[in-house]
Amino acid sequence: MMENCHVFCLEKLTDEDCWKILRHFAFPGRNKEPPPNLEYTGRQISTRCQGLPLAAKTIGCLLRFKSSREEWEKVLNNKIWEYPSDRGLIFNSLLLSYWDLPSPVRRCFLYCASFPKDFVMSVNHLVRHWMAQGFLGYPEGKVTGYEYFDLLAARSFFQDFAINANGTIYICKMHNIVRDFALYLTGEDSYHYSPSYSFSMNHSRYFTANLAQPINFSPGIRQLRNIILFSEGHPITVEDLLRFIFNRAEVLRVLDLNWSDSCAHLYESIPQEIKKLTHLRLLNLSFSSRLRTLPESLCELLNLQSLDLKGCESLEKLPDGMGNLISLRFLRTSGCCSLTCYPKGIGRLTNLKDVYEISARADRNDPKEFNLGTFKTWTTFVLSG
Repeated sequence: MMENCHVFCLEKLTDEDCWKILRHFAFPGRNKEPPPNLEYTGRQISTRCQGLPLAAKTIGCLLRFKSSREEWEKVLNNKIWEYPSDRGLIFNSLLLSYWDLPSPVRRCFLYCASFPKDFVMSVNHLVRHWMAQGFLGYPEGKVTGYEYFDLLAARSFFQDFAINANGTIYICKMHNIVRDFALYLTGEDSYHYSPSYSFSMNHSRYFTANLAQPINFSPGIRQLRNIILFSEGHPITVEDLLRFIFNRAEVLRVLDLNWSDSCAHLYESIPQEIKKLTHLRLLNLSFSSRLRTLPESLCELLNLQSLDLKGCESLEKLPDGMGNLISLRFLRTSGCCSLTCYPKGIGRLTNLKDVYEISARADRNDPKEFNLGTFKTWTTFVLSG
C-alpha cells in the first residue's frame, strides 16, 4: 500500500540570511562581529550567493583566511562569478575557493573524486593515499598531508566530521556536490567508475568499482595508478580478478581491496603474482576475515609504504621476508586475533613509523620470531593503538 507523500519546495534564502551564514563561517565564534569596513563588502558578496546556503558557506570559509578589505573586494569583483556554468552558481563559488588553494593542495583535493559517493573517509587512510600517489613530500609527507587536510576541511571541502578525544578529526565525508565538482574539474579521462562493468578506460588513471557484479577490464588497465574495489550487496570471489590485475596493472601505486565489513569474505588467499606490482605503495586488505596467509612474494614489493591488515581475523602469520620491505612506513594488524607474532626481520624496517598493535614474543628467543629484544633496533617509531 502506497502512502501519500508531500513535496516541500524550499525557497531561496534572502540576502540577509546569506550574509548571516557567510558571516558565521568568515568570523567563527559566537560573539565575534566583523569590522565595519568588511561588513559592507561582505553584504555585497552575499548577494552574489543568490540565496544558496552552500555557496554562502563556501565563500564564508574562503573569507576566513582574508583579513583586509582589498582581499574581500577581490573576491567580490572576481570574474569567476560571471563564468557560464552548466552546473550552477555553487560550482562558481567552489571554484573561487579552489583556485585560492596552493597547487599541491588542489591536487590532493581532486584525488578525492576517486572515492565512491557518500563514502566515509578515514583521515589517516586518505593521507596515506596521497603519499602513495607522490602528492606529499618525503620523509615528512604524513605531517604535510594532515596540514593539507586541515586546510581543505577549513574551506568546507569536507564535512560530517568525527572528532577524537584529542580534538582531532579522524573521520569525514565529502558533500556530493563537492565531489561532483572535483570530478568535473578532473574530466572523464582521469577517473573511471564502473556501474555497468562494460567500458573503455583507455585514458583513465584511477578506477573505482563495485565487486557485487562482474568486472570486465579493458586494455587500459596497464596505465592505471589506482584501483579501489568496494562491495554493495553480495560480494563475489575475486582470486582470479586479483591475478588478472597483478599480471597487467604494471604501474599501479594503490590497490584498495576493502572499504567496509561487507567485503569480509572476498578472498582466502593472495596470488603469488602480486610481486609483479613493483610500483605498489599502498595495499589495503583490511577486514579480509578468511585470509589466512600472505605469499612470500609480497616481500618483493620494495616500494610498498603502507600495509593495512586490520580485521584479518584468520591471518595466522606474516611472510618471513617482511624485513625486505625497506620502504614500509605503516603497518596495521589490529583485529588479527590469530596472529601471535611478527617475523624476526621486521626489526630491520628502519622506515617503519606507524605500528598498530604489534605482537612480540617475551617467552622465548626463536630466531624467526620478533621478540622484545628486537625493539632495540628501532630508533624512531610511533606505537599506535
